[in-house]
Order: sequence, then structure tokens, then C-alpha cells
Amino acid sequence: MSSFQFSTPEDIPKAQPICDLRPQTGNQHQVLAYRNSSANHETWSVTFAPDRSYFAWSSGNCIVRLVPWDAQRNTVQDINNVNVIRYGAVNLQRNQQQYLQQQDLQQQQQQQEEQQDMTTNREMKVIRCGEPVWSLAFGASKPHKRWKHINIKYHHFEHLDSSYDLILAIGLKSGKIMTVDIATEQILLLMDHKDVIRDLKFCSDGSLILLSASRDQTLKVWDLKDDGNMVVTLQGHTNWVYGCAFAPDMTMLASVGAQKCVIVWDLKDRNLRQCKILRRLTGHHHDAVSCEFSPDGALLATASYDTRVLLWDPHIGIILRQYHHVFPPLSPVFAGGSNNNYVRHMAFSPDGSHFATVCDDKYIRFWSLFDTSDPISVSMVVDGLCCSYSADGRVLATGTRNGSVHFLVAPKEVQTLQHLCRLGIRRLVPNTNNLDKLGLPPGLRNYLRYDMLT
Repeated sequence: MSSFQFSTPEDIPKAQPICDLRPQTGNQHQVLAYRNSSANHETWSVTFAPDRSYFAWSSGNCIVRLVPWDAQRNTVQDINNVNVIRYGAVNLQRNQQQYLQQQDLQQQQQQQEEQQDMTTNREMKVIRCGEPVWSLAFGASKPHKRWKHINIKYHHFEHLDSSYDLILAIGLKSGKIMTVDIATEQILLLMDHKDVIRDLKFCSDGSLILLSASRDQTLKVWDLKDDGNMVVTLQGHTNWVYGCAFAPDMTMLASVGAQKCVIVWDLKDRNLRQCKILRRLTGHHHDAVSCEFSPDGALLATASYDTRVLLWDPHIGIILRQYHHVFPPLSPVFAGGSNNNYVRHMAFSPDGSHFATVCDDKYIRFWSLFDTSDPISVSMVVDGLCCSYSADGRVLATGTRNGSVHFLVAPKEVQTLQHLCRLGIRRLVPNTNNLDKLGLPPGLRNYLRYDMLT
């Protein structure tokens, strides 16, 4: 069997490493992180602050570290007491340079002001949780989205008031959720789950609505602007729930879990208390462990232990594309067993043109949305567990089983006008069923429906 369909690993472009974060060892590590016999070193979750101020890292031993992020250089700031392994200057590809130059010319003045504010008096923060950490999520209130041209990046809070709230939610082994106000360091505990919090997601509209997925077979919705009160409990899974995601327009949410389970939930009129199952998606042969909506809300990607990522139209429940991580593709019987090529995690790029996957075959893959044959770039990462894009999509962070984090340069290029128009239109009309009411020519309608991923 091979990890790639048409190419050898040597023929596929390699994603350029930026730096690594590695846990301390020896006596120095004992001082930094109190060792608990029930803790372990796995980095189960990594995430970037939406305002590009911090990078959060569950670095093992019941500790979360908030590392200052240098958004200008796209790397962690120089800090003490953490092993930072750098790989020299980052040489961006030509098309990446063109893209970045255009972005910098548009936002140069405001970015300089923001960078001056964000890099002042920021130090690494250490949050001691008392038990193993399984999930992390940043949420921010009062987003000020300044739409330039066709900006469909829902979850980019690039322009925020100085009075905004930046909250980090931490999912723990016991089922508790610890929320930390980054500015005041005030801690609030959310307690209702009965088992491991496997995933956390904030709504991207600044409402500080938090969605949690747990091994207790439920999802819960919390309102952090209402003192963290639980809004509703969603029951529909019959086994562990591994992942969850909000649609960008808050009209639906998705959850994935054990026994091949993928559920799309209907948020009727954005009323969380009336949330109900819209449909169950059938297609995976093993546990589904990660899910995420595309930035325009038109697509849902789900990753599974069956060695595949499936790209769905969640509005009509059909599979649009399959991205295999083993060739020839495994039969359902072998894919549903211990196949040594589990896909552990996936993340959509903010521009909606590609996504990244973490697989047990030691490869991080960057897939183009428009090509299922082979990845556009790869990187060797041993024992990868999770991944997350920076807010501007230039960097991918990957957490590993030994507690380290690897930062990679993500693919970036100037998108075609067709793709940008599709993103803009689907942002306004995310529901595929509504496209048929517009009276569009068949070719254009199929393109907007992502029937033709070109």
C-alpha cells in the first residue's frame, strides 16, 4: 500500500517548517509543570487567538501554555522557559509573496498600530488545570469585521475594540470546562458533562456561545455572556462524541462520533433551544473524529479512522468528494478495523481553498479543495494528533503525542476570481436548496453547488 496515489513522497512539495515548541525536561520541567501521576504529555489540542495575540498549547502535565504570537513574523515570540527550535528564515513561494504583498499594502498602517499594541507587555501565561487537558478553543466578543472586496473569512477578528473579551475555553478529563478571561485571568468553571470534553468550538459571531462535545454521548451549548449558563443539551449520539462545529452563519451545527456517526443539527431561526437533528450523514466506515465547515458554510468536511476525509454538502446530505490517505483505497471491512492509517484531525484554511489533515502514517497533508489526487504539499510529523490554522491562514500548528508543537508554512496563493465570487455568493446563500430558486443557468448553478470543484 502507498500513502499517495500518483506521486512518491519525494515528488510532493514539502511544507516549510518555521519552528517547534517542545516541553521542558528534567528539573526545569518539574519547576514549570507540576507532575501529576494521572497526567500525560500528549498535546491533544492547539489553537490560535483570533486577534493573533496568543497561541494556546496543551503541553501535558495538566498545563496549558499561552505563548505570545508574533503576527508580523508569523512565529512565536522569543520567550524564556520554553524550548523553541527555529529553522531559520522562512522563504515563501512566489505566489505566496504576491498574496502577502497585496494584503500588506491594504492593511499596512492599521497592522502597524495593532502590532505595537499587541506586542507590548505580553508574556507567556501558564494555566494549571489540575487534570489532563483534551480540548481548547478561543472566543472573542464584539468582532468588527471590515469587509474588503469579498472577504468571506467569518472567523477572522482582525479589528477589535480595546474593550473586547478574549476567552480561552479548556476541556478537561473529568468533564469540566474551564474558561479563562485572558485580560483579567478570571476563571469560570462550567460543570454538567460526565466524561472527557473531546472538542470545543465558539460561535464566530462574537456572541461567546460555546459548543462542547463529550464522551458522555452529548453536546451542550453554553452562553458565556450569561454567566456561563447552559442553554441546551443535544442528545442524538449513542457513543462517544469526538468533534463539533458551528456553521459560519449559525443556521446549523455538526457533530461526529464513534460508530461512523455524523449528525447535522438544525438551528431554526438561530434559536438554540429549538435545535434538532436535521439529518444523519452515512458514508464513513469507522469512527468519525473531526469536522469543520468551510468558511462560506456551503461544505462540511469530516475526518475518520477509515483513512478518509469526506466532503459533504450538509444542506442536502450528499458526498461531493473523498480524500484517501491509503492507496489503493481500503475496502469497508479493512477500513473499519485497525488499519494503522487513522486520520486524527483536519482543519479548513481561512480562504476556503484547501484543508490540512493529520494521519497516523506520519504525514501532515495539505489538500486542495479542487484536486483529490494527491496533496499539494506534505510534511513529516511523527505521532501527530491535532492541527489548527492561524487566523490569517499563513501558518499551521500541529500537536503531537510527545507534547511538542510543529509550525509549518501553509499554502497560500491569490485565488481566482471565480472562486472568490463563489465564496461571496455562498456566504449570502449558504443553503444549496435556495440556489435553485434563483433561476441560474445550469452550469453556473452546478459551480455554485460545488458539483464542479474547479
